[in-house]
Amino acid sequence: MAPVALFILSVLSHLMVLHSAEYSAEEPAKHCPGHFCNDIVGDISFPFRSPGDPLGCGLFTVDCSEPDGPKIQLKEGGYWYEFQGPLSNSIFIKDRNLADRLEKDRCDGSVFDDLSLPSAFPIPEVALFTHNHTLFICGATLDKNSYPQLNDSCRNDTIQVPITYYMASSNSSLPSPPPPECNTIQVPVLPAQPITFSSLTAEFSLQVLNLECNICHVREGECLVEEGKFKCTTREIVHVAGDKQLKLMLGLVGAASVIIVLVVVCCFFWKKRIQKHQIVEAFLKNYGPL
Repeated sequence: MAPVALFILSVLSHLMVLHSAEYSAEEPAKHCPGHFCNDIVGDISFPFRSPGDPLGCGLFTVDCSEPDGPKIQLKEGGYWYEFQGPLSNSIFIKDRNLADRLEKDRCDGSVFDDLSLPSAFPIPEVALFTHNHTLFICGATLDKNSYPQLNDSCRNDTIQVPITYYMASSNSSLPSPPPPECNTIQVPVLPAQPITFSSLTAEFSLQVLNLECNICHVREGECLVEEGKFKCTTREIVHVAGDKQLKLMLGLVGAASVIIVLVVVCCFFWKKRIQKHQIVEAFLKNYGPL
């Protein structure tokens, strides 16, 4: 009977191991595996993502294909800025190519397009802040009497449809709404200087506001953007599976204990029966039948 008990225990143990492996396989993998850029930049994680990551892994794409010249894209399809230092709550943009182009021509529409910062962010939980100013892009020359605050301007006549660009001084309130012939973009400017076209810069610091994701990381969650909304995914399914696994193990151990007790009791009575039978046989052998 002892081999039978050992066999039953072996089967139960095997089932427990298989079930444990089954739940381990259900543990969800991270949607956005981390990427290492270099020793200075560090890891790429939300709100940043690598070019090959799903769009939901971050809002700003970081390209580290050239380790000595990492670049960041602040808006989808936008300009790739060279930057220096780590990816943290503050990013220092220092783009030599863009700075050279700006120095050569401070009334170049393509330079202004590349300088333009995101006007809005997909989710309110993440935002960028830097010293910036509004640049008015107008298809017609504005009447100075109607818009006296737009006191600095330049005109690009080298294109098929000439465009005039306007900036307001830092002390002036911007026209609201903008002139009907104009569009607006936000461009970085040097701090603590009068607002003119000379104050435009391709070297500026970006402050990254990312509080909700920091809280998510404290909870050991993963930050994502799903359907235009911020989401903190936690690995709660693992805990649920672990609870089920624990309950199953306790149940199996309890069942095994009951079976072992039954086997021991059966062995005890079987042994008693055999002993009684042996005593009767010995009596009959010595004294004969009654």
